[in-house]
Amino acid sequence: MSRTTSPLPSAARPVRRAEGSGPASALEMVGEGRALLARWREAGRRRRTEVLAWQSARTLEDMAVLTADWLRGLLIYHPNGHHRGPDPETLPLADVLAAANLAGILTDQSQPGELAAFRGRPWRQRAFVTAFVADPALARALCARAAEAGLALLALGRGQGVRVDLVVGEQHSGDAAPAAGAL
Repeated sequence: MSRTTSPLPSAARPVRRAEGSGPASALEMVGEGRALLARWREAGRRRRTEVLAWQSARTLEDMAVLTADWLRGLLIYHPNGHHRGPDPETLPLADVLAAANLAGILTDQSQPGELAAFRGRPWRQRAFVTAFVADPALARALCARAAEAGLALLALGRGQGVRVDLVVGEQHSGDAAPAAGAL
């Protein structure tokens, strides 16, 4: 059967290597395969360990520390589904968000303020962050500082903590700023 009519996808077809461009022997190929398998197994062990760490978290503070580690690249698994780290737009904010988490403010969602174009029209994305705070005194202090800074603020108290939503808000002709998203 010719190469062009092979039933195997091109990535699965055997390829002849040029002299000196690949493993010189079958033994070297086996060694490369073993190394690849070892990396795959180690990644599986790491993921299982990280899942157990999240499952063992019992307080907002426990989850905040794990979120800080994830933001700093020390963990690859996060129960929010982002298993390869924060979104690219979040990377410039990662250190600040990690510091907030280590201070006891469990960040949940965030986005930077950005100027962009959408369907050929100017578009402004509002910066915002949502968080949970277990310590009532810390929640009150955070709300007070946010109000002093002119941030739009929503604080809801439930169960073990307070949910705080902070938005960079600008007033337009006396109207209240929307919660998040585009202007």
